[in-house]
Amino acid sequence: MPKRNLIPITLPVEQPDCCAACKLVGLIPVGSRQGKYTHVCCATGEALTRRGIRVKASEKDAKHPWHRPCDGWWQNFVETNPKRVWGLPRDRYFMWRKPYENEQQLTIIFPKR
Repeated sequence: MPKRNLIPITLPVEQPDCCAACKLVGLIPVGSRQGKYTHVCCATGEALTRRGIRVKASEKDAKHPWHRPCDGWWQNFVETNPKRVWGLPRDRYFMWRKPYENEQQLTIIFPKR
């Protein structure tokens, strides 16, 4: 059986309010980070800061808009793909997305006896 090169990720109809809630945000490996950029948008490949992924677009106004890397991409993608399934390349998933998912999980600390 052939190996899958794309991992399917189903996206919501509406664009998430912040990048931290999106299924396409990832974590840049420690050795590849430059400056304050610690996260990446897996769809566009643009680097993001830890603070930047938590900014909510709904809290911004016309004078101070928040421009996310996927703002122009999201609406076009949802219109052209009715099932909203994004094929994330396997290398991006295991290099960026999987470490981000692991970081979000609760760490269990077992008591010592």
